[in-house]
Amino acid sequence: MNMNSVAFGSFHNPVKLIFRPGALSELPGELQPGDVPLVVTDPGVEKAGIADRVCRTLEEAGIRFALFSKVESDPPIETVEAAAAFYRDNGCGPIIGLGGGSSMDAAKALAVVVSTGEDIRAYRHGRPVEAPVVPLLAIPTTAGTGSEVTGVMVISDLQEKVKMVMRGPSLFPKTGILDATLLEGIPSRVAAATGSDAFVHAIEAFLSRKATPVTDALAFEAVRLLASHARRVVADGHDMDALHAMLMGSCMAGLAFSNAGLGLVHALAHPVGSFYHVPHGICCGMFLQPVLRYNLPVCPEKLARLAGALGVDVGRENAVSGAKRVVENLAEIFGDIGIPRNLPGLGISDFRVNDAMLDDAMGAAPTRLNPRTSTREDIKALFESVR
Repeated sequence: MNMNSVAFGSFHNPVKLIFRPGALSELPGELQPGDVPLVVTDPGVEKAGIADRVCRTLEEAGIRFALFSKVESDPPIETVEAAAAFYRDNGCGPIIGLGGGSSMDAAKALAVVVSTGEDIRAYRHGRPVEAPVVPLLAIPTTAGTGSEVTGVMVISDLQEKVKMVMRGPSLFPKTGILDATLLEGIPSRVAAATGSDAFVHAIEAFLSRKATPVTDALAFEAVRLLASHARRVVADGHDMDALHAMLMGSCMAGLAFSNAGLGLVHALAHPVGSFYHVPHGICCGMFLQPVLRYNLPVCPEKLARLAGALGVDVGRENAVSGAKRVVENLAEIFGDIGIPRNLPGLGISDFRVNDAMLDDAMGAAPTRLNPRTSTREDIKALFESVR
C-alpha cells in the first residue's frame, strides 16, 4: 500500500457517552427501575468526597445502592474476589466504575466474575470475554486511561508478578459519564501521571500497524487537546475548561486505541510496573521518548504529522527532521509536567531486566502492533534505556 492510499479496517464502539460539566446528574436515567447498582471505587476517591456526590445523586433519585471502596492501584485478583463476595451479599445488579483506570478495571473484572462464575484467571492467556455480563457504567475521575470506552481491563496477579491484560466485547461499558467537575482539584502529580498515559495511548494508536483514518482522526485530536491543556491542568486543577479538554482528549485516545491497539511503550511499561510498582502513567511517560526514537526510522512521515497536533512548525523540513522535532517537543511537555526521564528519577537504582520481563514484553499484543519489529535484544536495550 502506498503512502497516499487509505487503509482498510473496521471501527467499533458501543458506549453511550455523556460529556459536559454536571453530567453526573444524568446517572439515574441510565439505570432501570428496581436496579441496585454497586459503586466500585478507591479510598482516594471516597476521601475526596467524589463518591459521596455519586451516592447522593442516587439517593436523591430514590435508588438503592451499595458502595465498595477498597480498590487499590493496579488492582489484584484478591480485590476482585472480595468485591464479588460483597456484590453477592448485597444483592446488587449493575456495576458503576468510579475513579481512574484501576477502579474501572476492577469494575469490569467484577462484572465478569459475578456474571460467569469463573475465576478471572480463566481469561489470562488471550481467551476473549464474550459472555454477557451485568450492565457496566463508567465515571472517570482522571483524564488518563480512557477505560470508559474500551473493551480492555488490566488486573494484577501478585503471585506471578504480571499484569493480565484481558479483552472482549463484554467489557465495554454501557454508558460513560464524563463530568469535568469530578476532576476539580485533582493533585498535580495525578494529573501528570494520568495525562501521560492518555498522551501515550493517542500516540501509539496513531503509529499502530492497525491504525485507520478513523482512529488517526481521533488520536490526532486527542494529542492536540492534551498538548494544549496538560500544563494548565497540572498547574491548576481548578481550570474547568482545561479539565474538560483533558477528559475529552483521554476519551478520544481511548476510542482510538481500543480499535487500533497500542505499541512497545505499553509492552515495556506493564512488566516494569509489575516488578517495580511504578505508576503506569509515569512508566509510559518514561518509555515514550526511547520508543519513539526507536520507531522513527520506519515511520518518520507519520510521526512528523503529529507536529500539527502539537503546534510545532516544521516548515519545509524533511520527514526525519520533522519527526525528531516532534519527539523533542513531547520530551519538553513531559518534562514540564514532571514526568521523570528514568527510574533513578523515581529513586529506583536497583533496576535489573530479567527473563520474565522480556518474555512478557515479547509476548504482548502491543509488541506485534508496534510499527517497528523488535528482537529480544532490542527489547532489552529499550528496558535499559530508563536505567
